[in-house]
Formats: sequence, C-alpha cells, structure tokens
Amino acid sequence: VLQGLAFAMADIISLRVHSFGVLEFATRIPMSLKAGLWLDVVNFIWITAAFAVAMYFIASFMIKRFKFATPGRLGNYTDFDGEGETTTVADGSTSDATTDEARLALNIIEAFGGQENMTDVDACMTRLRVTVLDETKVAEDKEWTKLGASGVVRKGKGIQVVYGPKADVIKSDIIDIMQ
Repeated sequence: VLQGLAFAMADIISLRVHSFGVLEFATRIPMSLKAGLWLDVVNFIWITAAFAVAMYFIASFMIKRFKFATPGRLGNYTDFDGEGETTTVADGSTSDATTDEARLALNIIEAFGGQENMTDVDACMTRLRVTVLDETKVAEDKEWTKLGASGVVRKGKGIQVVYGPKADVIKSDIIDIMQ
C-alpha cells in the first residue's frame, strides 16, 4: 500500500527523477542538475524522507500490535506487559515463562544438563549450538525428539541440535532465561 502511495505521489508531484538506491541516485544528481531538474531532486529527497518516516512508524506499530517476529527482540515475541507466570526450573531457580516458546527453552536448558552445564549458546540457520561442560549430562536423542528436534550432532563438548529456522528464536529465548 505504501509503495503504491509513493508511486502515486511521484506522479502527483510529477517527478522526472527516480532511483532504485542511494548510489544510483547520487550518480544521477549531476545529470539531473545539468538538465535543470534541481526541483525534482529536492522533491525526490523530501518524498523519500517522508515515506521512510511513515514506514518506520507503521512498521513499529505493526510489530508491537501484532507481535510480528523480529530478530533479537526481548524474549522473542512474549507478552509486552511484563506479566507472566513464574516457572520453577529443576535447579530450584525461577523464570518468567509467558509462552510455549519460553517453556520449550526451559526444557531445552534442562536437556543440556541445566544452566550450569552450558558455557556458550549460539545458533546458525537451522541448528542450536551449545558448548557444555559435561557432555554426559546432555539428554539422549530420544529426549531431543520429544522437544521437537530433527536431530542431534555431538562433537565432544559441542552439541548441535537441529531445530530448523526456529533455532535462532530458541537461542534468544535461552539467553533471555539465562541472564
């Protein structure tokens, strides 16, 4: 919708300058000025800025209102009002768990032998990568299947659990709990 409005605005103001990126626009400025289109360059800049601001506020509203997924957001899409249930982890500590994702993260932490057994948590496109202190405390493959994993790769103290595209979300949830 915004892109359509931007194209309509360009037609209403009769812009004869266009660009598909900053570099292209910068290289066209001298040619546009030489052709006497300096007002078109100014109009292009303010229309671009206006639509950038509008897009920022619309995207911000949509992300907050509909809890759209964005990388690295607090708790990865959990409740924003700060209220949630408190879950007790097997080691006796408590953690706020407001979603199924947080509960899954708590169960995964336990499957790795608890928070004290985990030294490094990372993720790639499809795998949750964790370095543990004692690999014998890590759950068997059957347990990982119950937790939704497609597979487990064990290389000494480095454990990789295949979760598909949600691996990064799980990593963020685990890090939020561990902090």
